[in-house]
Amino acid sequence: MIDALLTLANTIPKGVTDLSAESTALLDKAEGYARQALEEIDELKATRGVTLDRWRRLTGRMRSSAQEALGFIAFKRGRCAESVAELEKSIRLNPEAGGPVFFRLGVAYLYHGKPLEAQVALERSSKLGPELIRTKAEEQLSRLRKHAPSQ
Repeated sequence: MIDALLTLANTIPKGVTDLSAESTALLDKAEGYARQALEEIDELKATRGVTLDRWRRLTGRMRSSAQEALGFIAFKRGRCAESVAELEKSIRLNPEAGGPVFFRLGVAYLYHGKPLEAQVALERSSKLGPELIRTKAEEQLSRLRKHAPSQ
């Protein structure tokens, strides 16, 4: 059930391109799924044979996915500071965070007016990939460098 909630929470915002009433309702639904997933993760109990370290990594990845969804939803709503906070939390919860979440964080930093932080996140995204994310990160970095004040 948690996997389905996380999939929906992370997928629904991808289709939102404006803040119409319909889109806002979709974002509300996605946020509800992410928050429900977090509640259900908190109620999970480790099963026999699973080490505490493995359990923490597993639940950390699930929490990270929910926080990433909340960050993406906040970004779609134009709440850049909230988006940055949620995406940073997502990365803290999952030491194995991949390129996509760093890309989203970099873009959120850009919109939040933090170009240096954006550059760091986008460079990390570019290194982590996959290829599509690497290409998108390089495009953003190129734009960022063009608009950077000359030294």
